[in-house]
Amino acid sequence: MFFKYITSIVASSVMAGVLSAATPVQAEWRKAESDRFIVYSDVGERQLRNFVQDLESYDRVLRFRMGLPGDIPTLRKLPIYLVGSSAELAKVRHGAGNSLAGFYIATDEDIFGVAIRDRNVDTLKHEYAHHFMMHNFSYAYPGWFVEGFAEYYATVEIKADRFTVGRFNENRASWLMSAPWMDMKDLLSLRPQQRAANSETYYPLAWLLTHWFMSDPERQQMLAAYLLDVGAGADSVEAMERATGLTMIRLRDTLRRYATGNLSFQIVTAAIPTAPMTITTLPESADDLLLLNQRLKIGVPKDARAATAAEVRRMAARHPDDPLALLALGHAELHFGDPAAAEAPLQRLLALQPDHVEG
Repeated sequence: MFFKYITSIVASSVMAGVLSAATPVQAEWRKAESDRFIVYSDVGERQLRNFVQDLESYDRVLRFRMGLPGDIPTLRKLPIYLVGSSAELAKVRHGAGNSLAGFYIATDEDIFGVAIRDRNVDTLKHEYAHHFMMHNFSYAYPGWFVEGFAEYYATVEIKADRFTVGRFNENRASWLMSAPWMDMKDLLSLRPQQRAANSETYYPLAWLLTHWFMSDPERQQMLAAYLLDVGAGADSVEAMERATGLTMIRLRDTLRRYATGNLSFQIVTAAIPTAPMTITTLPESADDLLLLNQRLKIGVPKDARAATAAEVRRMAARHPDDPLALLALGHAELHFGDPAAAEAPLQRLLALQPDHVEG
């Protein structure tokens, strides 16, 4: 209910398996559509259905905690591509390394998420928390709170009749216990991509500070005052000292005691409804072009653009007159190939499907 509280304050002033082209076996891609998500994956129907149910349940928990009605329809369903390996993830994000478990991205052409299905689901929950926050509570938040909020809710555990909030991620906790902490002034002032001494503890400390605020009603009011102050243009460090009455040294000492004491979590009894959804099987072209077409939407390094266009041409040739193949071919020619050659496949796509939005 904390966000319902802060929203009422702020509204008046500011915020109202590995695939490759050479593999002869075709994966069977499916599309699952629920109230708030569209999920694409080549897993079996039962596994896909369970995954989408988990997403809907997580969204429902966030809405419950933030005081939002659970039955208000979303303006746009979030597409998520659930892949089987790092190699598949790299089909979307050119050059992605093996350490990347997933990502969320918003561009001029699309907003979507990609995740490796057998990796830790905390990553996807973290990214969806960002989407949820900015979609429903857009505001000038400090960087540490943007990440701390996502970290705090990424570890939610959900059962059919209850959910648990406030658990810790073991990797983050190990950094807090064994590594030197970054300076509190740096934590409050910097974005996560900005480097500073001991910045490896940025995310763990952002989680800890958020947990400290969220675990007590009085501290929630302090957090609300701090966010309002920062949103109005105040210096983050000075705003924190005003809101909490603590210097940076005392805040650091307070968090150390809190981290080594009783980190409480909350178990909330609430029925999580079964989410209605429809599942359809996609044509064979999805195996070759579904992920590759998403790559075209997020940008490709200059030295890889010609090769990307050539790959799309080769894959599209395997699926003549297929809508996805026509879309991807026109898309690739428009961005990285011959723009004049983009018109023919896109005109053909619209002849086949006049209401095709992307086309």
